[in-house]
Amino acid sequence: MPDSFLPAVIPPENLQAPAWWFAFRGELLLVQVRNGSASIPLLHHPRDLSLRCLRSQYLGTLDGRHCFSAELHQESRPASGMAFGNLRALYPSLGLLLSPMIAGAAMAFSSVTVVANANRLRRYAPG
Repeated sequence: MPDSFLPAVIPPENLQAPAWWFAFRGELLLVQVRNGSASIPLLHHPRDLSLRCLRSQYLGTLDGRHCFSAELHQESRPASGMAFGNLRALYPSLGLLLSPMIAGAAMAFSSVTVVANANRLRRYAPG
C-alpha cells in the first residue's frame, strides 16, 4: 500500500510519466473500472480522455508518482472503462489503492472548491 505522500504546490516542469488524477465532477470522483474494482486513473492530463478540466491543482507525490486534482465540467462524460462515483461508495471497491492521505487530499481539494465558489458568489452582482 502506498504510504509516502509528499505534499507540494509547484508541479514539475517536464512531467514524463502519467500521474494519478483525482478528477471530480461535483461530488463524484472519476475512476477506472476493471473486473469489478476501481482505481484512480493514471493520465498525463484529463484531456487525454476528452474531459474538460475547469481547474487543476498539483498535490505532490505518492510513492514517487505525481498526483493532481481536477474539477471537471458538469457536462463531462466518462470515457470507456471509466465511471464517476461517490467517494464514500467507491472506497470499498478502491481497495488498497486509496490511502487515507490521498482521501484527505481529495477532501482538501473539495474544501478549496467550496471556498472558491463561495468567493465567486460573494463577488456576484445580479443584474
